[in-house]
Amino acid sequence: MAISAADLVDERSAEVASTVVKSNSDLGFEMDFTYEPTNENPICKLGDHRVLSLGNMQTLVAPPGQGKSHVSEAFISNWIDSDADAFGFIFAPPEDRKTVIHIDTERTKNDCYYAYLRIAKRIKPEYKNNERIQNLIFKSFIDIDSIEARLRTFDHLVSSHPVGLVIIDGLTDLILNTNDEEQSKKLITHLLAKANEYQFGLIVTIHKNPRDPTDKPRGHIGSEAYRKSESMFSIRRAPNEKDIRLITTDFEHGKNRNGYDLLETAFTWDTERGMFTGCDYVPVTNTKQIDYAELASKAFESDMILTYSELKRKLHEIEGKSPSTARDRIKDLTELEYIKKDDNGNYRQSL
Repeated sequence: MAISAADLVDERSAEVASTVVKSNSDLGFEMDFTYEPTNENPICKLGDHRVLSLGNMQTLVAPPGQGKSHVSEAFISNWIDSDADAFGFIFAPPEDRKTVIHIDTERTKNDCYYAYLRIAKRIKPEYKNNERIQNLIFKSFIDIDSIEARLRTFDHLVSSHPVGLVIIDGLTDLILNTNDEEQSKKLITHLLAKANEYQFGLIVTIHKNPRDPTDKPRGHIGSEAYRKSESMFSIRRAPNEKDIRLITTDFEHGKNRNGYDLLETAFTWDTERGMFTGCDYVPVTNTKQIDYAELASKAFESDMILTYSELKRKLHEIEGKSPSTARDRIKDLTELEYIKKDDNGNYRQSL
């Protein structure tokens, strides 16, 4: 029997339709009114404020040496033992996904071992058995020498365990070029796709840009993390408190997508316990307001013109503070236009 052109069109249409149906899983999730929201409860809060939920990402930004790895260890401890000190952060593991995976990309195996011991020290004995910590998979990637192999290992870990939280300490070691926009988007997209596929929360740490005073996370990968994060915190030393460090959203790139942006907590080193512990922090403020107009008048009381060195020496004598404070005062006086700098680099009092 002859096949008509119409029959050929019908067969071709059926083939196309079949192909579309088979590839629906690659076309994303289409929203409609039959969807029933799940996993609404946050898995991490700071105080009463939600900062991380399943399928989302939280980013910790810090310069080297500010304790981001110790913060990660405290987070793990509270995930395992709700009484463990996590500097004000509270974790709530889902009943069916209590495993936390910690991936360290930077430290040596020995350093990771001591980190494991610190976590064990933070939690109660009942959460340890057979020389291991319950519900914790602590992995070092230091001997995995390719980005592709590291990501394959990440994929295997999250697909093989009932994981509710993954912490990646050292996000930039999962990418070849931190300033490559395409690579950055590809990495963050991949991590969040896995977080949604297997329903876990993701916490990543990243260094700040060393040339940026605003604590901007490093490179294009930092910008992409900022764009996609549910919350972003900076870890920094507290002003005028060398022994106290803050975890705060109070910086230019800080955020909390859940409606309350200004969040802050503090921690300090406890010598007796040999670990960082949460602490109270009240910002130190100067009880005496600086009168910059009076300060400028005193500095130029007997002089019309002062060199930078002369002005710094005079301010140091007037206030009795350190030379670095005198340098700060020159900067403030200039910016506030109480003094001005001439073309020869000398200073005059503004009239």
